[in-house]
Amino acid sequence: MTIMKNGFEGIKKWAISRIPKAKLRWGFMAALVAILLLRSYFVRVLLTSELFFAFAFAGVLVIGGAAYLMGAVGASWLVRSRQNVERD
Repeated sequence: MTIMKNGFEGIKKWAISRIPKAKLRWGFMAALVAILLLRSYFVRVLLTSELFFAFAFAGVLVIGGAAYLMGAVGASWLVRSRQNVERD
């Protein structure tokens, strides 16, 4: 416990020396740090999930496009084969 307290005191003294005229409120700084950490975590999670859904959408698009092309080729083949049968 004393190590953590001394560590925080050192950080507090360093911050006060960097900003001499500002009054540093430790609770406010802790809340600000917590908000920034949570924000960066949620941003990372959102970006990761967005990339995951983008890859999933691309996969569905490729599979659906391939199925559509196979169906279109099959339909055109059936139409052409009927035309050939009608000619004979």
